[in-house]
Amino acid sequence: AVRDAADVLTVLDGGRPAHRAPTLPASADRHLMEAMAEGADSAASLSHRLGRTLPEVMSALTRAEVLGLVRRRAGGTYEVCRGH
Repeated sequence: AVRDAADVLTVLDGGRPAHRAPTLPASADRHLMEAMAEGADSAASLSHRLGRTLPEVMSALTRAEVLGLVRRRAGGTYEVCRGH
C-alpha cells in the first residue's frame, strides 16, 4: 500500500513501497483504539464513552480507517480490523 510521497516516488521509480506497520500518532487516537478493543461500536457511542465530540471521534475513525486499522460495518458501527 502507498502511504506517503516517498512511497509514490519509489513506485514511479519501479520499486515497491516498504511495508510499514500503520500507527496512529495522537494519544487520543490510541484511546479510541483501546475503547474499540471491546468490540464494534458506533461513533456516537464512542464519543460518549470517551468524552470527546462527535467530530473528533469521526476524524479519528477516518484516520484509523485510512490506515486500515478499523472498518465501517453495516449500520454505522466500526470494528478493529484483525491483527490490530
